[in-house]
Amino acid sequence: MDVNTKIDRFDIDLKLWGDALVEVASALEFFYVGIVTNEIEKQIENALKVTLPSIVDGMIEKSEGVLPIPIVPNWMVNLESETKY
Repeated sequence: MDVNTKIDRFDIDLKLWGDALVEVASALEFFYVGIVTNEIEKQIENALKVTLPSIVDGMIEKSEGVLPIPIVPNWMVNLESETKY
């Protein structure tokens, strides 16, 4: 699965509060924004490529590949198809 995330660095606003050392660090805030943005993008990609598929696979395994249709009694959707798409 391809995941493409692009977060605009100008949409992220970091605020550093504290003493004089933090004031010096806040002067370099534009460097931190890039690092934070890259980490957010990595976490989004990880969630969509690894976490979400494992959750869905676990749900399919737990339901044994069958999803009941709530509005129609005794109807099921088979999630384990032999057809390859």
